[in-house]
Amino acid sequence: MIAKDSRGPIPVAGTPESPAPVPEKHASEIEGRQGIRTIPAPEATEIAVGAAVVTLINIFTCAPERQDELNREWTRHTEQTMRHRPGFISANLHATLDGRKVTNYAQWESEQHLRTALADPDIRRDIAHLADIAVSSEPGLYRVVSVHHRRDAR
Repeated sequence: MIAKDSRGPIPVAGTPESPAPVPEKHASEIEGRQGIRTIPAPEATEIAVGAAVVTLINIFTCAPERQDELNREWTRHTEQTMRHRPGFISANLHATLDGRKVTNYAQWESEQHLRTALADPDIRRDIAHLADIAVSSEPGLYRVVSVHHRRDAR
């Protein structure tokens, strides 16, 4: 997953074998976690009321000792497969600090684009693999109804 905020790239799941260097400003965000790396992004995910997108939010529950594995595998799946599908806009992976949940926030151009991607046998195989790592998942399709920012932001 690729993300960026006003400070620059955000740490995301990576491989412990080849982590990217982590800027000092993100050091406290990744302290104590394995397999976290930083990927620069060309742009941030845009969240806006009335945007012509469908949002998939999928909350995975996992054993804390498997969270890093789930992060790595979800990142691999997105980079190698999902992001190349028609209608894909973005995906962002969030991991709880206690290690028990991983949340995928993905945007697609339409529900039909997402459903077509999910019908692909390669994607179905990857999702089954991810489900084997997790204890459970709670997927849902959403629309944005409200967005709030600090007054002094940007």
